[in-house]
Amino acid sequence: MQQKGDEDQSDTVVGSVSLESVYRYREQWKNHRSTEQLLGHERIHFQTKVGPYAGLTENESFTVLVARVESEAL
Repeated sequence: MQQKGDEDQSDTVVGSVSLESVYRYREQWKNHRSTEQLLGHERIHFQTKVGPYAGLTENESFTVLVARVESEAL
């Protein structure tokens, strides 16, 4: 009878770990999507020299781009 209880407990653990991995995948996908959108907006602003990139030289714009992306991505 103890063996049946151990098997049930093992099944519960396996099920919990499986659900946790599905939840993590969902969270990772949301983070990936948010980062993708952020980078897309920054790219457009950088290329069109608007927002924080207006009036800057190419080197200054690149430095601002790197700083903004690193601060948001980390």
